[in-house]
Amino acid sequence: MAPDTRHTVLVLCDYFLPGFRAGGVLRTVANMLALLGSEFRFRIVTRARDHTKTEPYPDIEPYTWLPRSDSEVLYLSEAQLRPSVIRRLLNDTPHDTLYLNSVLSPLFGITPAVLRRLKLIPRRHFVVAPNGELAIGSLRIRGTKKVIFLALARLLGLFAGASWRASDQREADDIRRVFGSRVQVTIAENLPTPTSPDVGSARAPKLANRLDLIYLARLARVKNLIHALRALCNVRGEVRFDLYGPKDDPAYWVECEAAIAELPENIRVEWKDSLPADQVSDALGRYDLLVMPSTNESFGYVIHEALAAGCPVLISDRTPWRDLEARGVGWDVDLNDVADFTRVLQKCVDMDEKTHWGLREAARLCRLEVSRPAAVLDRYRDLIRGAESAPT
Repeated sequence: MAPDTRHTVLVLCDYFLPGFRAGGVLRTVANMLALLGSEFRFRIVTRARDHTKTEPYPDIEPYTWLPRSDSEVLYLSEAQLRPSVIRRLLNDTPHDTLYLNSVLSPLFGITPAVLRRLKLIPRRHFVVAPNGELAIGSLRIRGTKKVIFLALARLLGLFAGASWRASDQREADDIRRVFGSRVQVTIAENLPTPTSPDVGSARAPKLANRLDLIYLARLARVKNLIHALRALCNVRGEVRFDLYGPKDDPAYWVECEAAIAELPENIRVEWKDSLPADQVSDALGRYDLLVMPSTNESFGYVIHEALAAGCPVLISDRTPWRDLEARGVGWDVDLNDVADFTRVLQKCVDMDEKTHWGLREAARLCRLEVSRPAAVLDRYRDLIRGAESAPT
């Protein structure tokens, strides 16, 4: 067999396929591999279990390089999740680029950064993708520890020499706010999950005075589910609200349960656990509206998937998805007044099939506008190789 001469990228991430509960952070890596795996030799180091689960993936042997399409994945068991193991892997696995998919992950972000700073691993080209971790909204959650660590990381130069990947200009500004204006940042937009033109499900017509809502995200404070629950308190008509996603933060879920208990009888809310990735499009196509009032999103993969499935969206104004009402596909609403969410929800309850059909068709067309232009892939190529791509 001829040697593999592709540029080798060693990617460290907390979770990867076949997992799905970690949401967009996982999809970011999976989509990069799907689109660039034939050009680069990606080698992924990750956990041998899914987010929030304790049992390992079935039929996967830990600490063995396993092929996945054009790439390879090494899964670590719970016993192997140690800094010494990470150090050994980084020294024993030849690579041209080290790619960290987190700043704040203790094992897959902080540990390799410390090892590199102490010169205990090879000093290869170094890419760091925060994936929204440095946004102000994210830093407010358990903020004291995060702020202290980031201040020390900057003071000690833990990420000195890194090439930073930002998903948009907002994240580029966040990176520079935390690590200084002189760091090298490249905006390489998140790559949407490839979808077929005919995604979506057969669905019943939208009835006036009734609304079927879906929430599909981690049950975590940054996703801000409680804002939607409070907005529903004064909505008239029959509303069904199904929640899909892992309970990331048990204390936050207790707050949400209290808000659910205060809802009137015409609002029915049910938690349905997580959805495997191959069931997401069909599920979204069966609902009238995706609701996601996040305080921060670096991309929002589920928003793209909802539009692809012909499901209009009601989201916050703190994502890259803006001007949705003008495009006829949904609403991006300010979070400062819960009444703004209530007004949109009531409008959707009152909506009939004819009006809703127009939203669904516009959503599908909007999805077709979200492409993977060559320029974006070129920025990923330059970022990975360490070329002087145009810093922002």
